[in-house]
Amino acid sequence: MNKIYSLVWNRSLKQLVVASELATPRGKASGGKKASHSTQKSTLQVGLVLLAISGMGWTSSAQAQATCVPAPYYQYSGSSTCAGQEAQATAGGTTAIGFRAISSGLNATTLGYQALGSGVNSIYVGARTSGTGASGESAIAIGTDVNAGGAGAIAVGVQSTAGGLRGVAVGSQANAAVSYATAIGGGGVSAATATRATGVGSTAIGGNATSGAFASGVDAIAIGGQSVSSTQYSVAIGLNAAASGTGGAIAIGGGTVSNNINTIALGVSSTATGAGASALGTGSQASGGNSTAVGVSATASNNYAFASGWGSIASGANSTALGREANASATDAIAIGHLAEASDAATTAVGNGARALGNSSLALGAQAVAVGTSTVAVGQGSGAGSTIANTGSIAVGVAAGALVTGAQNTAIGGGIASVQRGAGSGVTGTRNVALGVGDGTVAYDATLDAAAGSLVSGDDNIAIGTNAGIGVAADATTSIGVNANASVGNAIAIGTLASASALDAVAQGSSASAAGRNAVAIGFQAVASTINSVYLGARTGVGTGALAEGAIAIGTDVTSSQANAIAAGTASRATGINALALGIQANAAADNAIAVGANAVANSAEAVAIGTNATATGGRAVSIGSGNVASGNGAVAIGDPNTATGNGAVASGLDNTATGNGSVAMGNTNMVGGGGQAVSTPGTAAQGAVGIGYQNTVVGQGSVAIGSTSSALAAGAVAFGDTAVANNADDVALGSGSVTEVAVGTASTTIDGVTYNFQGINPTSTVSVGAVGAERTITNVAAGRISGSSTDAINGSQLFATNQSIENLSNEVDANAIHYFSVNDNGVVGGNYNNDGATGRNSIAIGPNALSAQHNGIVIGNNASNENATTTIDGSIAIGDSARNILNNSVAIGPNALNSGGSGVAIGRNTATNQFGIAIGAGNSISPGASATGAGAIAIGAGIGAGSAVTGASAVASGRRAIAIGLDTTANFLQSVAMGYNADVGSASSVAIGDGVGTGATGANVAIGNLSTANAGTAAGGAVAIGRSNTAFGDGAVAIGDPSYASGTGAFVGGANNIANSDGTATATAANQANGAVAIGNNNRAIGQGSVALGNGSTAGAAGMAGNVALGDGAIAATSAGDVALGSGSVTAATVATTNTTIDGTVYNFAGTAPTSTVSVGGVGTERTITNVAAGRISDTST
Repeated sequence: MNKIYSLVWNRSLKQLVVASELATPRGKASGGKKASHSTQKSTLQVGLVLLAISGMGWTSSAQAQATCVPAPYYQYSGSSTCAGQEAQATAGGTTAIGFRAISSGLNATTLGYQALGSGVNSIYVGARTSGTGASGESAIAIGTDVNAGGAGAIAVGVQSTAGGLRGVAVGSQANAAVSYATAIGGGGVSAATATRATGVGSTAIGGNATSGAFASGVDAIAIGGQSVSSTQYSVAIGLNAAASGTGGAIAIGGGTVSNNINTIALGVSSTATGAGASALGTGSQASGGNSTAVGVSATASNNYAFASGWGSIASGANSTALGREANASATDAIAIGHLAEASDAATTAVGNGARALGNSSLALGAQAVAVGTSTVAVGQGSGAGSTIANTGSIAVGVAAGALVTGAQNTAIGGGIASVQRGAGSGVTGTRNVALGVGDGTVAYDATLDAAAGSLVSGDDNIAIGTNAGIGVAADATTSIGVNANASVGNAIAIGTLASASALDAVAQGSSASAAGRNAVAIGFQAVASTINSVYLGARTGVGTGALAEGAIAIGTDVTSSQANAIAAGTASRATGINALALGIQANAAADNAIAVGANAVANSAEAVAIGTNATATGGRAVSIGSGNVASGNGAVAIGDPNTATGNGAVASGLDNTATGNGSVAMGNTNMVGGGGQAVSTPGTAAQGAVGIGYQNTVVGQGSVAIGSTSSALAAGAVAFGDTAVANNADDVALGSGSVTEVAVGTASTTIDGVTYNFQGINPTSTVSVGAVGAERTITNVAAGRISGSSTDAINGSQLFATNQSIENLSNEVDANAIHYFSVNDNGVVGGNYNNDGATGRNSIAIGPNALSAQHNGIVIGNNASNENATTTIDGSIAIGDSARNILNNSVAIGPNALNSGGSGVAIGRNTATNQFGIAIGAGNSISPGASATGAGAIAIGAGIGAGSAVTGASAVASGRRAIAIGLDTTANFLQSVAMGYNADVGSASSVAIGDGVGTGATGANVAIGNLSTANAGTAAGGAVAIGRSNTAFGDGAVAIGDPSYASGTGAFVGGANNIANSDGTATATAANQANGAVAIGNNNRAIGQGSVALGNGSTAGAAGMAGNVALGDGAIAATSAGDVALGSGSVTAATVATTNTTIDGTVYNFAGTAPTSTVSVGGVGTERTITNVAAGRISDTST
């Protein structure tokens, strides 16, 4: 604190005053001695001055005045004080000290020769002449001839002036002439050259011998000798710095010039003359509007130009030159790097010696050259040697795109100086894309190696990968992968060593080859070598690929070698025209053959083998079930496992064998055509033989064994019943345990000495209804005809009566009638009453109205018939009420069983077949049984098999070559197949396999699995539904999994609970088709045409959208049409248009300001980085 003076109470003044600590009360010194008069006087003067300066409070002007005239030249009048000759303190609270000092303003203080303080609260310290003083309220003036005329003004220094409100002038002749002006410094030799601040709020600081700083503009600032700031808001700092123009100019540095609105010049001799221009650096020049020059001798001479670096030049409008001697000489040009040159509109050159010489071209990298409109060269030496204007070309990488003469080419991939050209070098075509390097194995010329996409002479080609697409002379090819090569128009090759060498061919996968037009080969070493062929899967050398027109191969080591053949599954083979092989090692080896299942084999024309190890080796043979074998034209093997060998042979059930044309084995472990049950191999073929039941043995042509362990051991033999045995040709063993013996001929007999010769004395076979020791009676047999030519059966009573008494014939006949063989016609006489129903040679007719017109036929039952005899051996069998065989070689067993065509088999109540058809399965009195009314059709339905409990149901196969197997199945169309309970085929060539499966009425469809449905959109199309409860609607639509829905042409779903349609509902109908939609994985939704959803719980699109893509677990792209969500949890949001941005006051407009959709690689809080992104085009239109 101040230790010389302190505040004390003055009793006479009745207020606090400042007094020296050396003074004592009432005039006594602290030392006890009287102070001298001079000491007391000086102490009083200092105290009074300090009291006045301290501002102890406002004093009313009405208080007494103090005037120091005459002597003693000091006076105190209560609130005013004067000290000095003629000093005057004429207002309250004033202090005037010095010769003629005047304090006329309230509370004013003056100190010095003629000092004047006329303003309220003003202070003047120093000598003064007329015209100066502190006249402003609260003004302060310190120095000689100082003028502080503005309220609150401060002027310090000889002849300094602060004439405006709150102005500040510090320094000799400093002048702050207007309000809020500040002038600090003493410069020049006169008032005209002194430091001056003449603009409102201006600041002038500094000066030299020539002149002081001069700030004449509103709020202008001038700092430094000879500096001038002459416009509002301008700043000039430095020797001879000048800031002029219309406002806002800044000049910093010796000799700088900033002479336009908002210009900036920073650095010795820098010049900014364009509106808004900036020049930063010694000798830099910015003469264009809003231009910028940074660096020694940098020049920006056009509007919005930017130059940075020693000697850099930006002379084009909106141009940028960055780096030593960089030159951007055209509108929107950018040159970055030592000697970089951008000489045409919108060009960009970045790198040492980089040159961009065409409109909108880009050169990035040392010595990179971009020649031509919109060309791009990125990388050391990229584009070098290209002298023709390559409009729109792009080269990225060391030496990439060198010696290019074509337009709109893209090359990305570096070479090695003096060793290898970069990607896309030597290209003469247009719109080609090359991405990749070379490995030194392919030559460019005699001295250098080639890289990807080099030496291309075609247009619109793409080459990505080491050595990819070198030397292509075609158009629109795509080569992606190491040494990948797509060499013919529109071909695509993707993968290491992939080759697509035909028009529109596609090869994807390491060493994949597509050599036919429109061929597709996808997978390791996949081969598709002919027109329209397809191979999907890996090939390790075993399979040969898709080798014929329209062939399709799917899986590892697959062969599809004929036109339109399809093979799918590891090592599967489809080697016939239109052949189909589905399953591991499935083999369809003939035209139109079908093999479905692991190791299934169909090796004859139109053969069908369905099931593991199923084999169909004859023309149109059918083998369905695990291990079944069908060998022969039209042979059928159904069950697990059965063998049918021979044309039209049928084996159905478990472990049955049918060997011989038209042979039939149904049930369990029946051997038809073999050498006996004990023999494990079939043996001699038995044409038309039939074995039905359990472990029956049938040997010989036309033989029949029905029952359990029965045997028909010779041609034409028939064994009916458990363990029945017919040992000889044409023998008949009827009943359980019946055994036939060798037929014995009886030529005559002698009765009463008379020899009677018989007819039928050379029997060829026998009928047995029992065995030795187990004989049976035959009852209900009418008496046979008795005549010299009759061969009718006669019972014992007839013979006994005839031999005993001719004359008593009627009585003897009654007494000796045949027993236990009876036919009850209910009292109505009908046909065959006279045993004349067997009109065919060697035929049998038993029952009212029974008719056996065919040779060697057997008819048993009321109204049963074999009709329409031919001259050949017909051999039909009809057993049951109204059973009918209309043509030969047929078997009808069961009430109302009907064969309408030849060689048919109908077994069961109300069953019906046509030519070569097979229908097995009884109906009841209300519903029909199995029906196979199409030529060669097969229907196996209810009532078949031991212990079957299914009733009231039927299988119907009325279409030509149709197959219907299972309860209530229907196959009524050409070549249709229906298998499983209630399976229903709705169109020709369609397949329905499984419980409740159905195909639509349009196209050739395939539906496999419980409750699956497939329906094409047009007659020429075909849909596929495989799995449980899947639905596919539309041409080429595929639904695989449990349950999934695919609706629309080419729509595909694979996995569980997936949907590909237009509305996201769990349906697939004509009303919600979404062509090309794909959903693969679990619980995915691809909604809208072309949408793709892959992963788990992903959603691509919503109703009314199209083209959306969602890849990854929980990815959602459903905000706008065309949205893309990439990665787990990625979610798209609404598009946000960004039209422009403002940088340093300049508005920059953007391209692509109306986005229609968005791409998301994450979600809020789960964002992802994107790496390995190639450099994009840089222009005002680039998106």
